[in-house]
This record gives sequence, structure tokens and C-alpha cells, in this order.
Amino acid sequence: MKPLFVVVGNAPYRSTILTSKQMVTAQIAKRHPTLYVEPPPLTLDPLVKPAERGRYFDYRHGVRQAGAGEPFVVCPPPFRQAMDTRWAWLDRFNQRRLGRYIRRQLARFEYDRLVLISFVYNAALIADELRPDLFVYYCIDLMSEIRIPYSKPATIERVERETIGRADLVFAISQPLAERVRPLNQRVVYAPHGVQYDLFAQAAQPGPLPDDLKAIAPPRIGFVGVLAHWLDYELLIELARLRRHLQFVFVGPVGPHVDPAPLAAEPNVHLLGERKREQVVDYLRGCDVCLVPFLLNDLTANSNPLKVYDYLAAGRAVVSTPLPEVGRFSPPVRLAADATGFAEAIDDLLRTWTDAERQEAMSLAAALSWDKRVDDVLEAVFMLLEGVKT
Repeated sequence: MKPLFVVVGNAPYRSTILTSKQMVTAQIAKRHPTLYVEPPPLTLDPLVKPAERGRYFDYRHGVRQAGAGEPFVVCPPPFRQAMDTRWAWLDRFNQRRLGRYIRRQLARFEYDRLVLISFVYNAALIADELRPDLFVYYCIDLMSEIRIPYSKPATIERVERETIGRADLVFAISQPLAERVRPLNQRVVYAPHGVQYDLFAQAAQPGPLPDDLKAIAPPRIGFVGVLAHWLDYELLIELARLRRHLQFVFVGPVGPHVDPAPLAAEPNVHLLGERKREQVVDYLRGCDVCLVPFLLNDLTANSNPLKVYDYLAAGRAVVSTPLPEVGRFSPPVRLAADATGFAEAIDDLLRTWTDAERQEAMSLAAALSWDKRVDDVLEAVFMLLEGVKT
């Protein structure tokens, strides 16, 4: 068998914020030829996103390999029409065009089995165009529960349900999410996230601190990731006020539809902005406790925050809101439902966190590497692929 994997992602492969789509693709590419399809920019992007104008012409590079042992990468030309999250007919138009574009790129590869893995919720018609031997949907969230400007949740839900139902196999990153999608597809496999253990474990070793972090006096309470709309900003502001002697450090970009000004106005809050993944290790090294301050709602109940895995691999003490998937790591992760609970848990961890607990956290993370996670994913894929062909 000579399979080719086509992975449809919703972010550039070399994005600063790397998530499961890039991690899974990188691991598959170590084992099998893999083509990662970056999202096509919108036709209006040069006007509304000046900073991304360069990406509008990335398709001119054609299909290129990211590096030895890495996937081939292709960025489609900018023909994705805007407002496709509002009108289903326009979404279907975009899917068809993207599917045909991908199909043309496949002519340069030799393979006898085609496996399509989509991280985008609107891929049913892409699968119809490619006619893969196996169509896999990698479900990270229910998109109909995420805020998308100018969209119609009913339209997104309809398209999402089509993709889930059309898939031969669905991976769900949390148990609650698996239960949510199982009525639409009985072939659902629980596939939790992994961690780049060797990278983040460096934070547990002595090393330099970035100058901007070094200028902030400890104790430092850290958060690494996007300041997204699913964070509990009221909790964070109250927490900062309850513990004025602690310094709260946020490393990451501000997400869409988030006003960081009220949080940044607190004198012991420091928004340091986005950093490269390799730099994040040095910031984690300087944090005494790390936070997962997610809101508790239907969206976050399905989540499986990657940052928990990164924090544990770094040997950091962690306090989180009681999300179902995070609860699997308690202990060593401490759970708290409100600002007072967070403050008390932080106080306790600053007093009592030991080298033994740090090693326990790192040992837990070491067993959750992306290598192992993707081995499990591929085992499920090939079991089903063999069954399809016999």
C-alpha cells in the first residue's frame, strides 16, 4: 500500500500559533507522503487585512516541501468568496472550487490510496470532488458554537453536520465532544491532544529569561496562548485585584472581538504579545504558576486545551477552571471555579509545589507525546482503510 495523506487545515502550516492540525500533519509526514492544504485567503483580504497581503500571492510558490521529512504544502489561490458562513450556497461554491484545485495538485504524486483528513468543518463537498479512499474529519470544536462575524449559526451547523455525516471516520479531541457528534456518525474515535515534550521540558532546566519577563518581579503567574473570547476576563480582573502582590503575565496575541483594555488596565497585569513557539519555553521558565482561565459554557465543555499539556511538560504548577478534559489531570492540576478559588490555589501552589510534583507533572506529559498520539490515529485510519478495501 502506498498512501497519500491530504490534510486540509484552517491555518498556515508555519503559523506562529501551532495547534493540532500542524502537529498531526508533521507526525504523519514523518511516516507517509503528506500534502497540507493551507486555507485560501478571502478575495477581500488585501483590503481588510493589509498585514496579510503577502499571503494573497503565496499560491505562486506552487506545491513545496516544508523541509526534509515534512509535508508538502500548498496555498490555494485567493478565490474563496466572503460570507460563506452566512449562505450555504456560497459555502458549497467555495468547497467545490477548493476540491477541484486540490485534485489538480494530486497529479504530481504517486499513490494507490488517498486519505483525506479535514480540520475544517466544511469539507463534505471537497471529499466529493477528491473521492478519497477514506475521508476523516478531525473535530476540534463545534463551529456553530464559535463566534464568527456576519455568520448564521444555522448555516454553519447545517454544513458542519453534512461534513460529520459524510466522513468515514471522525476523531474528536475530547470525550464530551465525541458524545456530541456520535449521533451524527457512529465511527467516532476519541483522540486527545499531545505535546512537544522535548521542546517544553527545556523550561524545567536552568536557562535565560527574556528581558521583558526579567523586568517583572516574581512571583509571576503566567498564561500562554491566544487571548480569545472564551477566556473568563471577569475572573482574571478580579483575580488580579485579589492578589496585587502577584504579577500576571500574558504571552500571546489578542484574538478577534476581544478588548484587552480592561484587563491591561490592572497595574499587575502585563500583556507581552505574541512570541514564537521556541521563545515561549523561556517565558514558561520564568512563571511560577500557569493558568487555564476558560469560561464554562457549551463551547469550552468540548475543549481540550493544548496549553495544559505544554505547562505540564514544562513542569509548571497549573490552576484551571473545571473543564472536563482538564479534570483528567487533577492532580497535579488544581481546579477552581471562580477568582477566589484561583487565588487560594495559587497561594497554596506557591507555598507547597515541590520538585516531586514537578517531576510528576513532567512524567504525565512525557507519556502524551504527539508521536504516540498520531500512532493511535494512524492505527485507526489503517484499520478502517483495510476494511474498506477488503
